[in-house]
Amino acid sequence: MLSDLSGEIQKLLCDGASVVELGIEEEVAVTGAAIVLTGSGAVCPTVADAAASHLAQAALVPGLSTLAEPTRIRIVATSPATIASWDRAQLEAALKSCPWVLEDLQRLGDRLSALAGATMGALGDLDEGSRLAAFERLTLRVLAPSEVLVPAGGELGGLNVVGAGAIVVGRPAESIEFSVGDVVLPETVLEGGTTTGEVRAGPNGALLLSASRMVTVELFSILPSLIELLR
Repeated sequence: MLSDLSGEIQKLLCDGASVVELGIEEEVAVTGAAIVLTGSGAVCPTVADAAASHLAQAALVPGLSTLAEPTRIRIVATSPATIASWDRAQLEAALKSCPWVLEDLQRLGDRLSALAGATMGALGDLDEGSRLAAFERLTLRVLAPSEVLVPAGGELGGLNVVGAGAIVVGRPAESIEFSVGDVVLPETVLEGGTTTGEVRAGPNGALLLSASRMVTVELFSILPSLIELLR
């Protein structure tokens, strides 16, 4: 993505990069974007230790999001690593002539943010291999503030995990809120059925990781421990 930029912009980014050397288990916060120059690492939320994604050399890690309040991420080195990073202001200044690149970074950042948030609930209790296998089968949905996901009496489908923001079920006067890491209406994931109220994003929107009913059944067959976590 960044390799397609003009030489002038690439030089601007290179000159403005903050470069750090990390030992194993050392970390750096990602506020704008980062690149793993050497070594390897894992994306984790800033407030939890479970890995959301593994990073190899040359991996691009945006911390940007289309959501105003995404789940914040950090890179934790899994081997000695060299990380180059930029804050949001630097990226916006360097990429002001090509806003579509910022949009691409936000879209990639949305998924990383959602995966990091998903580790902060039941999926974070899975062993790492099982958790990452589950993440590969989950699709990202970006919901605008108060956007309706399922009308009252509709079917939510399969597994839905809040990665950032919130999901609200029911009327404003009597509603249930599912926050970062929560499985939305877990009883319907296991047993099916219709929703008792409207399912919508919270006032700041939401990043939701979803699986269809068919994919959810596949997940249960290969990860039976997931069923126990939802009971």
